[in-house]
Amino acid sequence: MDNQDSISSSVLFQEAIDFLVKIFEIFRFPQIKICFNGGKDATVVLYLAKMALEKLQISTQIECIYFKEKEPFPEIIEFMELQQKALNLNILECKECVKQSLKQQVQLQAVIMGTRRSDPHGKNLNLISITDNNYPSLLRINPILEWNYSQIWEFIRTFNIPYCSLYDQGYMCLGEIGKTQPNKNYKNGMKPWEFDPEHERQDRK
Repeated sequence: MDNQDSISSSVLFQEAIDFLVKIFEIFRFPQIKICFNGGKDATVVLYLAKMALEKLQISTQIECIYFKEKEPFPEIIEFMELQQKALNLNILECKECVKQSLKQQVQLQAVIMGTRRSDPHGKNLNLISITDNNYPSLLRINPILEWNYSQIWEFIRTFNIPYCSLYDQGYMCLGEIGKTQPNKNYKNGMKPWEFDPEHERQDRK
């Protein structure tokens, strides 16, 4: 069972906001950036950060970093451009090697991530983890690490947060054209929050 199942959604959401409030009390842009790629998890983290900044009464342009795929979906680019305009985001687009791109950010000390425990590289992470595998030394901030798929969509629906249209076409995650396909069990007319991916169910057993 997911260890967040016993916590009400409102408490879960508030805990994530309060956690980011503490982070923003320590780090300010450009010392910290939000990793934003247009995916649902990254979008949730972006809006959590916005709420935390509002709670601190900090009015500033939100700085994001985007590690761009070689062939991203046009829908992803369109969604990110809409969010950039709506939220006045400053998005640093990195097309090169991730490690090299991070090395060039000399002021950067921490990155807020949308990683969850069910993600391939999420099992050994903590709310705050240090980069590994010879990456530049940075803090990885993981405010939704223990959230499950349903809680992500509940947050999006509760706060009426926009999301990329690919999710309405059966895509469970957004990657590169030719490497990412819709889920074969997703039925036309479904909404993404009505679907429960198998790998998410397995992680909650």
